Amino acid sequence: MAQVDPDAPCPDAKPNDASCCYDDLSVPVLGGIDFVDLASKDPGKDGPAMGSSTFSATLNNYTFFFLSEENKKTFVSNPWNYAPSWGGF
Repeated sequence: MAQVDPDAPCPDAKPNDASCCYDDLSVPVLGGIDFVDLASKDPGKDGPAMGSSTFSATLNNYTFFFLSEENKKTFVSNPWNYAPSWGGF
């Protein structure tokens, strides 16, 4: 049986339910981790890399940072392939 944190802000979040989305839109998603770069990492071996405000894009009013213009373009071409599922950011 899965453990449930009674203090979690939204333990009943469901897909397509924005109730768990982080509501501080003044900062990038997950502190600026480049999600395109993260997708190429070897889980358990490679850590995430931080992007830069120089290469940023928005999705549903959330800002994402990237390491390069190429990663930004990759994200923009298919953002839901890289953005956290179910608004989990």
